[in-house]
Amino acid sequence: MKPPRRRSIRLVAKPDSTLPGVVRIEVTGRKTALYAVREVPSQFGGRGFAVREIKDGPTQTYYVHVGGLRTCGCVGFAQWSRCKHVEGIAALLESGKL
Repeated sequence: MKPPRRRSIRLVAKPDSTLPGVVRIEVTGRKTALYAVREVPSQFGGRGFAVREIKDGPTQTYYVHVGGLRTCGCVGFAQWSRCKHVEGIAALLESGKL
């Protein structure tokens, strides 16, 4: 059995009213990625965030919801009902960094 992947997230730049923030997500055995993060209105209560990978080439924006209900529009969340985007944003909120 494979050991579970360890994940870490770090706030590189805090968002403000005009610019998105930047977070760095690292997953063992996978690439490290930077994401632009901005808060967006939530239709479910709680808080919503638009998360977009910063890289050359095409990217996709994932809409992450944290609060009572946690959701993300990524493939990982669709398959496992959890993902690095939701867990990372939730961790930053819980620590008071976002």
